[in-house]
Amino acid sequence: MRRYNGPRSRVILLTIAVVLGSVVLAAPSAQAGTPQIGRLQLTKYRLDWTPPRTAGQTAALRRQSAAATPIQDFTKNIIDGSTTFTYTMIGKDPFVHQAAPSTTIKTYLQPVVFHFANGHNYDPTVADSCDSGASPLKRTQQSPVFNAQTWSFGGKSVGSAQYVDASQRAEFYTQTKATGVNPGYHVNLTLVTLAKITVNVPAASSIEGTTSCGNRLFGAIEIGYWDNLVQHTLLHNMAAKGLTLRDFPLFVFKNVVMYIGNPGQCCVLGYHNSMGTGTTFQSYGNASTTAHTCSAHPAATVTTLP
Repeated sequence: MRRYNGPRSRVILLTIAVVLGSVVLAAPSAQAGTPQIGRLQLTKYRLDWTPPRTAGQTAALRRQSAAATPIQDFTKNIIDGSTTFTYTMIGKDPFVHQAAPSTTIKTYLQPVVFHFANGHNYDPTVADSCDSGASPLKRTQQSPVFNAQTWSFGGKSVGSAQYVDASQRAEFYTQTKATGVNPGYHVNLTLVTLAKITVNVPAASSIEGTTSCGNRLFGAIEIGYWDNLVQHTLLHNMAAKGLTLRDFPLFVFKNVVMYIGNPGQCCVLGYHNSMGTGTTFQSYGNASTTAHTCSAHPAATVTTLP
């Protein structure tokens, strides 16, 4: 798990078929007495989002030391040509012998039901014909992100590990192999699943598109509206349920993506952000399982985890 000391977000994709592009707006169908939600026709994705930060906020993130943050992490420099890059990653420093090299991060999984003003609901705890085998919540709980299995990268075995842990062990294979300085190096996630919550999305911050399965709709919400709600309301509510700054909150959606400012800047599938610096630093993520039809990938099912 990597946290960059800059404004860039990072997303790990499990099953993905994504390209940059645009959307086409269409008029919503009229329905007396019901708030109208705009309708879009999705053709391609815009995937990534850079959380807006002032120059001061960005500088503060770059200045903070790994030792000052509540979550276990380390900071290193890497030189590419004449440029030095600084990165911070979750876990202990693999380059230094650790008496107890394993790190465990408690992950609070928060299913979010989005209730749109026109009465439509998007519930990640419910399966439908887009994936009748399991709900998005169940898929997330059963994914290799939280369940260990045997991995091999480039013909080198990294042993039994969760997906992110295995990737990190492979990234630092010289240090984590059997003869390395930290063969027992791991970054594990323990899962705490919270009861689902419902968010009532204002009509002005939402839009819908069509798909070929389930209720034949997918939702999109304005990303600034959502991120503001996370930072000022939802994280505080999760703290009352046990979340601390040492933990990682992960919000999981079903058939809901995000657009940046206006629907023409759709559709972000998930992102990783943080609030605070130093001793108040809190990292969090969002994940969506989305099934839809678009010209590039008909009936593609996409899952993102930060």
